[in-house]
Amino acid sequence: HKLLSATVITDDCMTADALATACMVMGLEKAREMILGMEEIDAYLVYSDDEGNFKTWFTEGMIEYLSD
Repeated sequence: HKLLSATVITDDCMTADALATACMVMGLEKAREMILGMEEIDAYLVYSDDEGNFKTWFTEGMIEYLSD
């Protein structure tokens, strides 16, 4: 699959690590489904498109952690 990186923020480190690992195993589409189904987590995913360009997807809650 084309998922290159998964960052997950939640209440505890162990859960965040487990969910990020699960995302990497599942791939982009299934990871997004899982994340959107869990209100208590935020995530930032980096993936490549069909042309090999880097793309990102993130939950609305991640905006506060991002800077220019």
